[in-house]
Amino acid sequence: MSSTPRIEIGSITAQAVLDALDGVAYLVAPDGTLLAVGGRTWTPFAEANGAPALEPRQVVGRSLFEMIEGTEVRDVYRRLHEAVRTRRRPNVTFDYRCDAPALRREMRLSISPVEAGGALVALLYQSQVKLARVRPEMSLFLPELRLGARKPYSDERLVSLCDFCHRVAWPIGPPRHGRRWIEPEDYYRRGGPADMIVSHGICPDCHARVEEAGAPDEATA
Repeated sequence: MSSTPRIEIGSITAQAVLDALDGVAYLVAPDGTLLAVGGRTWTPFAEANGAPALEPRQVVGRSLFEMIEGTEVRDVYRRLHEAVRTRRRPNVTFDYRCDAPALRREMRLSISPVEAGGALVALLYQSQVKLARVRPEMSLFLPELRLGARKPYSDERLVSLCDFCHRVAWPIGPPRHGRRWIEPEDYYRRGGPADMIVSHGICPDCHARVEEAGAPDEATA
């Protein structure tokens, strides 16, 4: 008869747990400071997204929200973080897109509280890939075209990309009444130029969907 291995829970570090989790996992302090990242998956994912500089030693200790592009997007993530931190939600889960130039990724993010001794000590962020599909390269997702990397810029060359579904605001240029949010493939079919400046925002559909994910839970309201 085989014996069951004894596991000393007290000897397991937070880093060991992060390294064992599926997807990209990281711990964030209640104030938004990045505490630790799962080293097994963080660096390969950053490299695949054209951001090799975001290695663990460069991001741990920084504010998570300062690394999020786009004021609207940053504000949404702050509200979701606060919903879990203040116990308005037991956790938050939603689907989103995280494409690379030649790869379409459909992902799911969960934000969960981590407690010790009855007190909240961190929030666990875990992003898992639901679907990944190779496609022809799209310049909209090249890191060098992001707004943060290209200043100064002209509004006429600005493309608004929804950070959550990766649809594009059409027509391009300054925000205007009546514009539509279309798939990246449709952007190119309509003659959208390749060498543009990409600004990350959020479309109305995703704004409503993600805000609902962070709305107060009836059981805790």
